[in-house]
Amino acid sequence: MLHDFLEEKLYHHGGSITGFRSSAFYFPKLDVYAVILTNDYSSNPSYLNNVISSLVLDKKIKKPVEIWGDTQINKLFPNL
Repeated sequence: MLHDFLEEKLYHHGGSITGFRSSAFYFPKLDVYAVILTNDYSSNPSYLNNVISSLVLDKKIKKPVEIWGDTQINKLFPNL
């Protein structure tokens, strides 16, 4: 699917099967690809991909309502 993300074109695909979830982002203009694979079905790899992509693009995102877990995100990205 093609989306706009922080003023950049983004192709996104995600999926899941029992026990596993994934999210893939591709920014064609920058030729940057980010993939999150997890074996924790309760996690939200798309949210984590949003955070990582915003850091790569050096743009701030509004912190969404807790989806993946603020504690885990704050440990990984204390400057958000």
